[in-house]
Amino acid sequence: MPPPWATSRVKLHQMFYRHRLDPPTDVVETASFLNTLALVRQRPAIGFLAQSVARYGVQEGWVSIIPIQVPIDLPPVGIITMRDRSIAPTTGRLLEALRATTAEDAGDLGVRPWRQGARARAAS
Repeated sequence: MPPPWATSRVKLHQMFYRHRLDPPTDVVETASFLNTLALVRQRPAIGFLAQSVARYGVQEGWVSIIPIQVPIDLPPVGIITMRDRSIAPTTGRLLEALRATTAEDAGDLGVRPWRQGARARAAS
């Protein structure tokens, strides 16, 4: 189960409450998908994973996906860097990959993709 501070944990709890169920109490809390995969492989347990991670686990023969709908809309996330500071080459490659993926996903959803140089608006 995601840690209590994680947005996904809050959304999971809301899903239980919507169905008039109490969330599980016997949980292992982790923000690591690797820990979740290891736990599910080693003991009778279920885990909450991103669909892409779960599919990878299935391809490797580690896990099975329980075919249930988990309608959780998570808020957008962002990346910040220090202004006027250089970044490591590996960080640059990661940002390029994230931008490319974001642009693809935005196109699929019919929304504007992120653009470099965009500035956050100050709260009024």
